[in-house]
Amino acid sequence: MKTHNAERRKIKKQLWQYLMLANLLGLLAFGFHWYIGLQDTLPISAFVSAELLLFVTGSLASAPLIRFVVLEWDTRYLEFLNRLNNDALTAYLQQFWEKRTMDDRSFIAWRLEECADKAITQAQIDHSMDAIFEALYHEQYGRSAFFMPMLLLFFSIFISTVFSILAYLQQTTIAIEDTDVTVIAIASITGAYMYIVSDSIQSVRQRSVNSSTIYWYTLRMILAIPIGVALTSLIAQDAQPFVAFGLGALPMDHIIKALRSLSTEKLNLTVAEEESDQLIKLEGVTARISSLIDLLHQNK
Repeated sequence: MKTHNAERRKIKKQLWQYLMLANLLGLLAFGFHWYIGLQDTLPISAFVSAELLLFVTGSLASAPLIRFVVLEWDTRYLEFLNRLNNDALTAYLQQFWEKRTMDDRSFIAWRLEECADKAITQAQIDHSMDAIFEALYHEQYGRSAFFMPMLLLFFSIFISTVFSILAYLQQTTIAIEDTDVTVIAIASITGAYMYIVSDSIQSVRQRSVNSSTIYWYTLRMILAIPIGVALTSLIAQDAQPFVAFGLGALPMDHIIKALRSLSTEKLNLTVAEEESDQLIKLEGVTARISSLIDLLHQNK
């Protein structure tokens, strides 16, 4: 237990150090850009405010995920392990990971009656199953899998925030066919950021975060401007910023459905209605539970 707690404290310290280092590098890069190109047009007070905003937005998006990797990750692992008693864990490994289990050095036997060595006890077999499950869990959902997507998410948010600050201060603009869409871009980024932070907090609370979830957050932030501009081009100009903000706050699956529907309508295509997911029709199975079951099935 002491070794485990020491390892967790080490990981926690490293993650916060990486966050501070990433923030420092980003702030220095923005400060260098201000010094060589914006010093004459951007007052020092506005520059300091921009630096503080960059620090807050990056930290606010990263802090819940760091907490999950440091604390909630262990809790989720124990929840999975506690739900599987000895017989259930053996059945799970034999059903889905038979070859992987039998190739593991920790494997002794599936059950006591199958063991040729009479000196082996059931407790030893159960312990070997726990060790194999722990190794599998670390391979599939280990802490290391979160580092790269968290880094990509941080920098996508940082770049988007820099653009928003410069656009708000009228230091840069976006125009499409002589139409200024800068306000739409800012609204889209703000909506996407709100969705990412709120959904990450909710997912951390429910302990349902995966590395793929963070990759989806990164994609959502990167595509915020193109999606906002594309889907608001057909509505009244005065309503475009509000709609862009609302679109930014939608998950990617909702956006994809909207894009498919709009593209189908504009191209006069007929698409066969997709068969509803039979799994969701089961009693007590929600869409979130269904997606988690699909994720486990894909990674088996």
